[in-house]
Amino acid sequence: TYDENIHKNQNEWYMVQDGSIYCIARNSNTGGCSLAKRDAQGNVVYQVQLDLTVDDICQLAGGRVILVLKDSSLDVRNVKPRLGELDQDTGKVSELSQIKTESGDYIGAGEENLLILNSIGGVREVNVQDGSSTDIMKFAGTTYGIDTGKWKGWLRDVRVTEDGGVELLWRDREGRGTKETLAWKQVDKIPVVMRGFHFNNIWIKDAVAAFNRSNDTYYISLEEAEGDLEDFTTQTSVQIAAGGGPDLLYG
Repeated sequence: TYDENIHKNQNEWYMVQDGSIYCIARNSNTGGCSLAKRDAQGNVVYQVQLDLTVDDICQLAGGRVILVLKDSSLDVRNVKPRLGELDQDTGKVSELSQIKTESGDYIGAGEENLLILNSIGGVREVNVQDGSSTDIMKFAGTTYGIDTGKWKGWLRDVRVTEDGGVELLWRDREGRGTKETLAWKQVDKIPVVMRGFHFNNIWIKDAVAAFNRSNDTYYISLEEAEGDLEDFTTQTSVQIAAGGGPDLLYG
């Protein structure tokens, strides 16, 4: 049956390895959400009310269920999410404070550990026990970003392929699914370095991506400037005076 709240991304159902289903009902007006567990036959095992909103959910290969939690009463652009582990018997959530999170984080199950996809930074694999992480694919220097280009829908899952690529599963407003594959590909083009600030700007990333697709000779890579404007200016001026520096400046 048609569920208008699922259509609006307010409700979400997630099936785990034993066939149980977790039903998340988000409340955009009051914040927080309810989390209900149903067994494989559809019977309600329990239902709990959470003060924070469950923004994402995944089950690791070993069976642990991890949640991304957000305070929906605050401006989501300025709020870092928290990670928590769900006690599958009681519905109690324990915060995983050892894992560093950033705004724009999504989660998925790796072969052994947790995958965290950041909409700007890229994909990393995280050890849930101690919070240590290993980068799988960085978006820095590329024109790719989750929020760039045509809107693809809501991100539902992320996984790493055997060849080191990344697959993203999207769902649009009509309930249709789309798989997006990201992989490194060597190109035989002349590299051009563009250095500057504000590469989170969707317009510039889309413009550079369009140029790279259409041009057969040159390929632009983005180099995000570090430090403040004064340091950036001094460093770039010294490099240019010495015959080096970036090919293009932006910002």
